[in-house]
Amino acid sequence: MADPTRRCVLAGVAATLALGSGCLGSGGRSVTTLRPDSSGPATTVDGTVYFGTTEDLYAIDTESQETIWTYHGTTDEIDFRPSVADGTVYVSENFDGGVHAVSGGGRDWRFDDYTNQPSRPVPSGDAVYVTAGGTLYELDRADGTVRRTRSLDTLLPATPVVRADALYVLVGERLWGIDRATLDAAWTHPVAERSGLAVRGDALLVSSTRHGGLVALDRRDGSLAWETELGHVSRVTTTDDGFYAVEQTGEQGRLGAYEAGGIKRWVTPNARITIGPAADSEAVYGVSRALEELRAFDATTGEKQWTAGIDAGSFRGPPAIAPGHVYVPTTAGLVAVET
Repeated sequence: MADPTRRCVLAGVAATLALGSGCLGSGGRSVTTLRPDSSGPATTVDGTVYFGTTEDLYAIDTESQETIWTYHGTTDEIDFRPSVADGTVYVSENFDGGVHAVSGGGRDWRFDDYTNQPSRPVPSGDAVYVTAGGTLYELDRADGTVRRTRSLDTLLPATPVVRADALYVLVGERLWGIDRATLDAAWTHPVAERSGLAVRGDALLVSSTRHGGLVALDRRDGSLAWETELGHVSRVTTTDDGFYAVEQTGEQGRLGAYEAGGIKRWVTPNARITIGPAADSEAVYGVSRALEELRAFDATTGEKQWTAGIDAGSFRGPPAIAPGHVYVPTTAGLVAVET
């Protein structure tokens, strides 16, 4: 049962449709709902948090929590977190709503000549990469026109990981390494269906909750670089000196910190994290669905630092970090928790 002190979050949402409402959560930290509308995952860049709701895209100052601009050019939910490059925000709406490039709250361009659900758009250099309906699109970053395409063996949206010389896309039960110069498949490697993908240096970290495990592949040729004894890994987040991973063992949500090469630094067996992690130099954050709270752990030791109750509907994705706050997307709005 949720702590009664958390109820002020929802009470504030019901009372006002202004910028946001807040209170002290059960852990004594300020918990504020920024927008009373279902929020997708957020991205924080240079003192601004960007996120989409059921119909709009917002840019909000992370210090004052005041709105910088609002883009009203979307008509459907934005399920993927925005991509930001050089002040331009790239988002994809559900289904046929389109891929949008937005600067200062105004539309630069919109691309909607695709079928099915688009992935998160990824800008790199003078291009933007997105997949939809079994096709990988290379769009011109200046105007959104299609420069090149290649077919993929899946209709599911698969957000590409982009590097200067290559793209990496999870296609069904295979990971594809695609030469960026030609868009030809340089190599493929079998993976579990619906695996997760992260990159650190020349290592591609492939995780799975279905068949268990976390392995690292050499991004240059797809060969096995190293493997771990981790099982049922739900998500990996990388840092300058390694990575953090959450293993799903019922509601226990074991959290671990690992050096490059998969060498264990520490493990917190009963972290109770089911969504996340997200990390900075001081702490690792994750959400517990069962406990309805954000949980913070020391990045060096793994010891629990604090928790903050969030009773604001269902959680919709991993947290995002900015100085002074952690942002958690929920069906009641984007929740800002003071750190």
